[in-house]
Amino acid sequence: MINEVNLYDVESHLPEIYDQEETQTHDLKFIMKLLQNTKCSTILEPFRGTGRILLPLAEEGHEIVGIDSSAGMLKKLREKLHELPESVQERINIIQSDLTVSD
Repeated sequence: MINEVNLYDVESHLPEIYDQEETQTHDLKFIMKLLQNTKCSTILEPFRGTGRILLPLAEEGHEIVGIDSSAGMLKKLREKLHELPESVQERINIIQSDLTVSD
């Protein structure tokens, strides 16, 4: 197996640093523009991290499945998720899995 250790799980503070560094929004704006003209029932977001893209899409009304292998990143995402209205929380399904390896 290539990814035996997820680097985001090595130190518990790394998801917080990730959130401080990953603040761009151009990709999110681009995705939202693409979704305006589409009738997606569910969006799959792999390598989901702490929810930089997932949470705003759910707040806009989209159903989302987010996948990430990092327990630390998903813990941070769940903390953010609990601060949002229940109606937004219900639109999100989070899965912990490593998409870079096959069983």
